[in-house]
Amino acid sequence: SSSGYIGIWINDGEAITNKTTAEIKAIYPNANQMMISESSSFSNAFWENYISNRKWNFTNIEGLKTLYCKFKGGNANPEEVFSASILYDATPPKVEMIINKGKTYTSTTTVQLEFSYSSSPSQMKISNSEAPDSSQDWISFKSPITWELVSGDGEKTVFGLFKDAAGNEYGPVSTGITIDTTVPTGNSISVKETDNSTSADITETLIDNLPRYLHFSVSDPSTYKAFYA
Repeated sequence: SSSGYIGIWINDGEAITNKTTAEIKAIYPNANQMMISESSSFSNAFWENYISNRKWNFTNIEGLKTLYCKFKGGNANPEEVFSASILYDATPPKVEMIINKGKTYTSTTTVQLEFSYSSSPSQMKISNSEAPDSSQDWISFKSPITWELVSGDGEKTVFGLFKDAAGNEYGPVSTGITIDTTVPTGNSISVKETDNSTSADITETLIDNLPRYLHFSVSDPSTYKAFYA
């Protein structure tokens, strides 16, 4: 805050913005004139009546913006230069979201969300079933995070909305996974042994001739794992 000080402040001292219009506060008690410029040499600038609050329009080129200011009147030294800077960033962070490292099925409602991004967001909103709305609170960005899906078998969709320090928003983005808690039924697994790990031909062999490879033929395509002893 600029309270109790002399000099110039942009957006009350904020470090970053996504807007080209800024609130300028220039303070020097008893000054009656001031000069403000984006050039340290004050080229094309002129003395004007002192006012402590005004707006300033920057160009829409992203990057660090700096204002220079000096004062006349009172005890001000018209050669003393004050400055303030702010970073103008209007590019939202592009974010991709995956569930359980990209797997398509899960048997539990508890999953892990991971995010990849072009630049790190500072905040996010995550929701099930539909995109986050304005009533939902922002939370600090973190990757990975543990997330609870809506219960019940079937396809589930998770939505994300992201915001960077400048206030640029990206999204909503979404990704999905299917919950399947149903044990395979009516399944049959046949096991054959062969002495060739890549052979498509199943041949009966004797156990005492090692090594041997087991080939599984599964009738239920939803089967993810098979256990044998």
